[in-house]
Amino acid sequence: RQGSLAATDSSVPLEKQQIDGKDFYDWVKEKALRDLQMYYGVTQKCEELGIDLEQERIDSLAKSVEENWAQLEIFDINGCDTQSYTALNLYSHRSNMLFEKIYGQGGQKQVSEQEIFDYYQSQYARIKLIAMPKTAPDNNLLNQDGESLFVARANSYLTRLQNGESIDDLIKENDNYYKTDKQQEQQEQNPDDNYYVISKDETQVPKEFVDKFFEISKVGVPELYDVEDYIIIAIRYDLDTSEETMASFNNSILWGIKGDEYEQEIIDGAGDIVINEAAIKKISPKKIKM
Repeated sequence: RQGSLAATDSSVPLEKQQIDGKDFYDWVKEKALRDLQMYYGVTQKCEELGIDLEQERIDSLAKSVEENWAQLEIFDINGCDTQSYTALNLYSHRSNMLFEKIYGQGGQKQVSEQEIFDYYQSQYARIKLIAMPKTAPDNNLLNQDGESLFVARANSYLTRLQNGESIDDLIKENDNYYKTDKQQEQQEQNPDDNYYVISKDETQVPKEFVDKFFEISKVGVPELYDVEDYIIIAIRYDLDTSEETMASFNNSILWGIKGDEYEQEIIDGAGDIVINEAAIKKISPKKIKM
């Protein structure tokens, strides 16, 4: 819907990229070592507390990896086989179970409902948006005339919203602009499907948009955001704080509140791990294929 909101620029060579102010390869190496400590620490703690997935769930995850391996080519070409990828998935699920055991309902360090609610209110927003990639419908770059028309179309959407038009109608109009005739024949969408709930740590939309949105947006007021490869027109709405909705975000909120604390405690509990430097050199991040 409305194209894919890219969070990174894959056209930039990896050796020229930085993450958190560090060169890409240095960041990857540090992250891999930290993940290794986490893997060991979580495995150790789960064995200590008797936490594990049911065999049916383990079998289901393994089968899913096998069935979808053709879509996971990026792992295959980088030397990760189905067995290793399955182990990674199992670790992720076990870690989440351990985290819930500690911070969830009835956990050793249960987070209060008030703290969960306050975090949700301060870190999340409900929005509807019109996302306009800075390309022509055929995905080619805009020429000078096309760029002028593109900016004019974006400004017209904003003006029409300010004059009371429905954002749902404009989302549909924008969708149709970028869709082929075949795609336009698809089933009509429910306006409720146009709502998104985003957090300040959102990674599915450009970070520049997220930062600006949380800084200047006001409920009910349409704003235009010219960011990276998009122009985005968005309206903020009151958050849905129903019990059902809060429950659906509970895990994400808990990780937002306690994720750093959890990871540090797991790493501290893992103790010193002897690193095979020869293996590190053999699987250097400089060999990553994209």
